[in-house]
Amino acid sequence: MGCLVLLMAMIGPRIALVFVWLTTGFIDRAYDGFVVPALGFVLLPWTTLV
Repeated sequence: MGCLVLLMAMIGPRIALVFVWLTTGFIDRAYDGFVVPALGFVLLPWTTLV
């Protein structure tokens, strides 16, 4: 059960980031290229999302 909670805590912000990227233009307006959002998706999804 604990592993499931940990998995959801790690996957949740990434799913939210993809959802925001597909439905709004916020990610495109915030970042010029593709490298910084891709690194943020892998390394710091909460920071990229905020």
